Amino acid sequence: MSTPRLDKLLRLAQAEPNDAFVQYGLALEYMQLERWADAVATLDRTLALKPDDVAALLQKGRALVKLGQPVAARAAWSAGIAAAERAGDLHAASELRGLLEALG
Repeated sequence: MSTPRLDKLLRLAQAEPNDAFVQYGLALEYMQLERWADAVATLDRTLALKPDDVAALLQKGRALVKLGQPVAARAAWSAGIAAAERAGDLHAASELRGLLEALG
């Protein structure tokens, strides 16, 4: 399914393939459309550009849960906790720990 917003983001991502913010925005649009595999792939591109992007790690874990991949989601969230702690973002680390606990 394509939407005008998705088309615009795809054009922007093609024009700026090394912009982590653009990749992240595209991933969020895929999530909105429930295109979980596309979201994960795009979040992987985001993380290749910005490995400690806590928000991207959080969203990657959420998309992986939707894909039925809890082990991979746990790994993404664990990496997010480590990145958040390195950045001194205790709130984000706490939120990610809560998601891990809820995942079981």
